[in-house]
Amino acid sequence: MTTAAYPLQKISLQQTRACLGICRHCYGGTTSVQPCHAELPDIILALEIAVELLKMDSKLAHGQLCDCAERCVAGANRWERSRHPRCRQSALACRAFAGYWKTRASRWVG
Repeated sequence: MTTAAYPLQKISLQQTRACLGICRHCYGGTTSVQPCHAELPDIILALEIAVELLKMDSKLAHGQLCDCAERCVAGANRWERSRHPRCRQSALACRAFAGYWKTRASRWVG
């Protein structure tokens, strides 16, 4: 990764960790009855992989972040109308992460 791309990589790592933290928190506060509970483990795993790839400065990080953004949007679309506060919180965090990544993906230099 070039020096010019470093701030983007660092900010992406922060954004990914933030979404990961919220998703973990929400998963811990839900049961199998809530709509987000079944899908959050897959999103959490994808975000964990993205964090590790970013920390290693891997060229695979871009593709993993794109995959995370797609998973986040798909999940948020299904959970956003839930009455459970953790599902709504997950949906907001996932939408924010996906929105952040969508605006920066084209500027990524890996």
